[in-house]
Amino acid sequence: MVKIWSREITVQFNLKKLFIPVLVVLVLVVAIVVLWQLLPKKGAVPIPSDRPLLAVMYFKNNSEFTLKKQKDIILNNIVIKMR
Repeated sequence: MVKIWSREITVQFNLKKLFIPVLVVLVLVVAIVVLWQLLPKKGAVPIPSDRPLLAVMYFKNNSEFTLKKQKDIILNNIVIKMR
C-alpha cells in the first residue's frame, strides 16, 4: 500500500528576500545599457549619386493583368518622382 502525504507549503515574501534578485536584475540592465552605448555605431551608407536608385521587384503567382497593372503603377511612380 502506498501512502500519500498531503502538506501545504506556503511561501512568504518579504523585502529582504526580494532585495538581492531585484538588485541583480538592475545591475544587469545597467550593464547592458552601458555596453550598448559603448558599441561602435554604424552610420548610414551614403548614396553614390543624387539620382534616385531603381529597385527590381519580382512578382510570382500573379495573373498577367495584375502584373501589367503593378508594372504600370511602379513605372508611373518612378517617372513622377524623377520630374
